[in-house]
Amino acid sequence: MKKARLVLFFALCALSIGLGITWRMHTIVSPGSKEIEKSFEHDTLTGNINILAVGIDDVQGSHRSDTIAVVAINIDDRFVKVLSLPRDLRVQIEGHGWQKLNHAYAYGGIDLLRSTISNFLGIPLHYSVIVNYQSFPKLVDLLGGVSVDVPKRLRYTDRAGGLYIDIPAGRQTLNGKTALEFVRFRHDALGDIGRIQRQQLFLKEVLNKLKEPETVARLPKIVEEATRFFQTEIQPTQAIQMVNYLKDLDRSRFSFETMPGKAAMIDGISYWLGDIALASQYLTTPPEPVSGDKAENQEGTALVPADAILERIRGQIAVLNGCGVKGVSQAFSEHLQRLGIDVAFLGNAKHFDYQYTNIAYPENPTAQVLSNAKALGDLCGVPANLVRANRGATHATIIVGKDYDIILKRLKQYKRNL
Repeated sequence: MKKARLVLFFALCALSIGLGITWRMHTIVSPGSKEIEKSFEHDTLTGNINILAVGIDDVQGSHRSDTIAVVAINIDDRFVKVLSLPRDLRVQIEGHGWQKLNHAYAYGGIDLLRSTISNFLGIPLHYSVIVNYQSFPKLVDLLGGVSVDVPKRLRYTDRAGGLYIDIPAGRQTLNGKTALEFVRFRHDALGDIGRIQRQQLFLKEVLNKLKEPETVARLPKIVEEATRFFQTEIQPTQAIQMVNYLKDLDRSRFSFETMPGKAAMIDGISYWLGDIALASQYLTTPPEPVSGDKAENQEGTALVPADAILERIRGQIAVLNGCGVKGVSQAFSEHLQRLGIDVAFLGNAKHFDYQYTNIAYPENPTAQVLSNAKALGDLCGVPANLVRANRGATHATIIVGKDYDIILKRLKQYKRNL
């Protein structure tokens, strides 16, 4: 049964994983873990097995990688992590220069995609799991559908392409067709980032589904059918040994993360600039248990001290809503004030078309106001080219863009010790 869950997990990972939001996964090594070292071609120096999970889209006969993730199993230090890679991640593709990551598969198939990611992250990728989107509804229907709490109504119409999506908000069981629409929908303010959030939400519900007694009873038949829908080099004997290693895995020991970084425009093209150092730290650093005496955010994660940045901010700042989402400037203000920052003014920007959060300051700022602006940029993870003078600014000002969810999540991770 556990082998069945693992097979379905990797298959659905290839379609549903996405970008930033967490899903934590750790485990305890069983006495037989050394057998995995003999069976798998893992990195003998670090004891890692790295698996590339890819969801392939077939558009008018052209195959492209639409969902990409790395599943890292650390045998020696006893944890497993999943890193989602955005399609717009800026990488160097051999023979093609700097491109978006999802172009690699179109240029050279799974081999070029694999080598591109391996070179970018600086890690070997020992195996791959590939699933075509045409198979996704069949996998979901084999499970009898998946119940999901849809956070908001998802609506989009493309008459030319024959695509009609209308999923109401609320708790509901998604069949294969609707589930595919749910994990692929990206026509809102957050674009691909919002899609990644929904993909990770869906995967969490899949894990819950795989543990239901009625699903467990049907797993042998489900797996027999499901194995026809994906490709992998992982052999059955290897999968069994991996399951023995993961057999005591608890839901609370999973870890999901999106490639850390920030959005940027380069030569008129929108990219995601990945932070390789943070990604490497995430994949290779054993998790630390959160002790009772540590400050925690609402998700129970230990907060990060931000004193070095906060001590550079003196005086008042302003927050403007540049995305049109109701209440977003108030939410930013509350978190900034929690960190001890004096928010003097809340309001709306001149328009609601800011794709990315900006930091504005007066054209002739004082040294302190300029320091405030640069410190706010560092605190929010706003790139330097979006921290700039604005004729209408009277304070260092955060203009909240449509990436507000990413920035707000970053602010929530900080604490102040000053």
